[in-house]
Amino acid sequence: MFIAASLMGVGGTAAGAAATSNGAMAEDLSAAPGPTLASATESDSESDLNSGYALPPAEILSIVDAPPNPALSFSPKRERVLFMHRPSLPPISELARPELKLAGVRIDPEAHSRSRMSFYTGVTIHQVNDDDTLGDSVEVSGLPPGSKINFLSWSPDGQHLAFTVRGDGDE
Repeated sequence: MFIAASLMGVGGTAAGAAATSNGAMAEDLSAAPGPTLASATESDSESDLNSGYALPPAEILSIVDAPPNPALSFSPKRERVLFMHRPSLPPISELARPELKLAGVRIDPEAHSRSRMSFYTGVTIHQVNDDDTLGDSVEVSGLPPGSKINFLSWSPDGQHLAFTVRGDGDE
């Protein structure tokens, strides 16, 4: 249900009634305490208003910058498992790239693909032991630096792995 209400003044109280999407009237909110709105006043110091960007505390940064858990893909016979590593946040350079919009799809005109696609930055293949613990591992290597890995797929017998690799546009 969609509810539309109008807030009056900076004091945080609502005036009047709210109309719902089906035309019914909600209760009058004028007497109910509401959220207060903060505003800059003349008493705020200039340095507080013009301080610019500030980094959050180290505890918050460590949470935001922590690498996410890798995605997993088991081979058809469950003899191996892929650990597909991905970045925690998309790079600003990718978000700032020009894009075309066609029928709700965002297209990167330089890469000739969808823009803002998720990708993996590395792949590790682990052997699965008989007791279901992880055995030896091999890192997939030989990829160009900065490669973006997509569309990983096992062969039916689990002996081969297929995937696509994207570069940074000019490659």
